[in-house]
Amino acid sequence: MRRMKPKEAPKKEKTTEIEEEKDVMVLHISNFERALSENKYLLVEFCKRTVEGIVEWMKRRSGPGALVLDSPDSAAQFIDSHKIAVVGFFDDLEGEAAKVFKEVVLDETDTEFALSSSPEVFQKYEVKANSAVLFKKFDDGRADFALSEDGKLDKTNFTSFIKQNSLELIIPFKQEMLFIVIDVTESLSHVLSYFGVSPSDAPTARIINMESGKKFNIPTEDLTPESLTQLCQEVVDGYCQALLSV
Repeated sequence: MRRMKPKEAPKKEKTTEIEEEKDVMVLHISNFERALSENKYLLVEFCKRTVEGIVEWMKRRSGPGALVLDSPDSAAQFIDSHKIAVVGFFDDLEGEAAKVFKEVVLDETDTEFALSSSPEVFQKYEVKANSAVLFKKFDDGRADFALSEDGKLDKTNFTSFIKQNSLELIIPFKQEMLFIVIDVTESLSHVLSYFGVSPSDAPTARIINMESGKKFNIPTEDLTPESLTQLCQEVVDGYCQALLSV
């Protein structure tokens, strides 16, 4: 009698959100557990809306909203004036996609936004109508967001795109750590408690070794790109003493 070979368990593929977002992700209920299990190191940045952000939110609600760029010169001046600038390119500034863009403008107060329906501006930045570009003075310089085939702009996906691409990556550690951004004003309490963080701690950061369960932090007053890079190096090299543990 021929013996049947036992079926192999299907291999668990890497979470698609992690791959698509180029080593930076926003945690959701659907990807939280797998994000923890698939990566040796997590670098988690915790942020929150500031008083200035709330004031800016109120101003945008009562003001004209996003600036309209009607020429290549005005577009260049706007983009050059900001470290991060998001421009929506629409053939109809009153269309449905443009309306969703304007809704995002009202909520994302840490980012500067503008709109354009000028063919000359489209040509200058090599874009097609009904698209958006996040221009930044670091990393690749820009990140392009394409609308769906039916021309619709998904508010949730677009907001995540902005948050993910606004984070300046620590290049030497892209292949060793998964970078995560968590807004403490929106996150569930059990997510924060897992990382040993309370809303009052933000802005802060944690590095977690998922194999050992050890957690490493950095005081908020010392949180700079340089100090965070140094912490990453010390953790990877095994020189840093864990301050927290699971």
